[in-house]
Amino acid sequence: MHSSNVRVIDQIHQWLSAGHPVWLATVLETWGSSPRPEGSLLAYVPGLGTVGSLSGGCIEEDLLTKLASEDNIPTPSIHGYGQTDSQNARLALPCGGQLRILLERLEPEQAGLFLELFTALEQGQCVSRTVHLRSGDLGLAALAGLAKPNKPGLYEQPDTITHTLGPAFQLLLTGAGETTRCVAELARAVDFSVTVCDFREEFLEGWNMPGVELVKTFPDDLIRERFNTPTSAIIALAHDPRLDDMALLEALTSKAFYIAAMGSQRTSARRRERLQELGLTAEQLERLYAPAGIPTGSKTPWEIAISIVAQLIAVRNKLFSD
Repeated sequence: MHSSNVRVIDQIHQWLSAGHPVWLATVLETWGSSPRPEGSLLAYVPGLGTVGSLSGGCIEEDLLTKLASEDNIPTPSIHGYGQTDSQNARLALPCGGQLRILLERLEPEQAGLFLELFTALEQGQCVSRTVHLRSGDLGLAALAGLAKPNKPGLYEQPDTITHTLGPAFQLLLTGAGETTRCVAELARAVDFSVTVCDFREEFLEGWNMPGVELVKTFPDDLIRERFNTPTSAIIALAHDPRLDDMALLEALTSKAFYIAAMGSQRTSARRRERLQELGLTAEQLERLYAPAGIPTGSKTPWEIAISIVAQLIAVRNKLFSD
């Protein structure tokens, strides 16, 4: 249910709480083509596996082999990849890309620190994690204001590295239909935690999508309680005014950064008329992306989903990119 870094931090806490030391790798810097941005995390426990990603596979394999076969690896320590011709040939880094990673061995007694970090991010806070390179000590500090989510900041000094993390993006979808399944799968792949809301029993039967939260309720309270944040997106997909209009009435007065509704031009025009009659202002209605998605002439659920998620990504990048 979480964006990739928040999911990694949650898993680290669970592993540490169970008594397992954890190796944590953080991408510090990249040059050229790199599949994962600076600040990306990978956690590893021998015998239990990995969570997160550094490069899409090539770096991970080499790093995990090293951790499994070598003793006395210094921690914390900084490692470079793709900086020599032999590394490029052996690791097949894409397009000559290079990266530096910070490698740390975390101990079970640090479980509380990662619970604190996870909780802060879940609550929409911005937090910085400082690693002292000589001692290996860790520190956390809550930061005022909203960080740019999924745009982690990294600040290196001779003896410390500070990694600033923002809260996860979350997406609420109304209506447990086929287009919702497609949108949910695509949105999870681009680092949204996804929740589906529907009160209609006939649509809930048989719904089973791992990694997507399903809530049987009306959407207005859910939006007020959990999705009234600047890192939330809300999309009405039910084709049922009882569900969609209720969601939009609440969403268009919320802090959500993207609010959309699926439907034709005619359906969207009628929806705007209804919402205005129900009390929304013209300024509030201007926030609504309807019909949802970029114009593609799409008719099938997957094509519609692609157009919607493409628009969602474009709005997110415009608002939150550097």
